[in-house]
Amino acid sequence: MRSVLIVYGSRYGTTEEVVKHVSEEMEVTGKIKVELVNSKKLKNNLDISKYDGIILSSGIKIGSWTKHMKKFLKYHQDQLDEFKKPIAACVCSGYASEPEKNEQYTQEYTYDFMATFGIKISLGQAFGGVFDFSQGSKFGFFNKTIIKALYKNDKSIKLDVDYESKNDYRDWEMINKFRDDFIQLINN
Repeated sequence: MRSVLIVYGSRYGTTEEVVKHVSEEMEVTGKIKVELVNSKKLKNNLDISKYDGIILSSGIKIGSWTKHMKKFLKYHQDQLDEFKKPIAACVCSGYASEPEKNEQYTQEYTYDFMATFGIKISLGQAFGGVFDFSQGSKFGFFNKTIIKALYKNDKSIKLDVDYESKNDYRDWEMINKFRDDFIQLINN
């Protein structure tokens, strides 16, 4: 049985939901053993060489991966550079929520970002994000205020945002395609 490591960073739970979905479906449909690791809880002694593939994932905030994922990438940079099996990267980003901008942010937040660490990925994808303005949201008052101001004032953003509820812009078909494409990569 093939095995895959998924290391992720999630601020508000959006990315965590995506990678959990991907891992569960991989185990069921792809018959692949998945080790899912939150970078926030990770010790630096992880041996990545035993896996048949790796997925690196993060939520994007102000154009940046989570600090724990950056720390993981920096610490494991040499191992990831020498890893000769498929490596994929995926992110959840509000900017990638607009279909006409998805390709741009996929390039910027996955392929280009990984290249800054000298890591060549086989597959990259940016997924839309979640803007949760509902009562009790993990966003908090400050983040809600900043996002509202940004989205109301930036005319280039064409999303229809409801500032009183949860707005989920993730494309689950795209997420499933990413998973299926990665399964195909590690099975070849």
